Amino acid sequence: MVTPVSALSARFHDLVSGRAAGIGSSFLRLGLSAASMPYAWAVSVRNRWYDRGWLAARQAPVPVISVGNLTAGGTGKTPCVEYLAKFFRDSGKRVVILSRGYGAAQGANDEALC
Repeated sequence: MVTPVSALSARFHDLVSGRAAGIGSSFLRLGLSAASMPYAWAVSVRNRWYDRGWLAARQAPVPVISVGNLTAGGTGKTPCVEYLAKFFRDSGKRVVILSRGYGAAQGANDEALC
């Protein structure tokens, strides 16, 4: 069953990947590009503050592996986390997975089911 959320998600993936063609899609991509400029500026300023020591990085008390990025889903992050967790568990390490819980309103998401 295709839900309105999954249909919108598929449309968004098509838009950001460039698969969606046409003048409307081109204008939407242009708008998203323009909207990304303030974000890029803010990240640049934040990074400069870290570089100058005005903000301090903190070290986690345990080893951390972060799997993720700003790419809209479907890039294989969940199977990668599943592989890494199994690898480290089989190596005798204690593994904890923290998930943002995206999609949990509709029930358990794929991350929670691993």
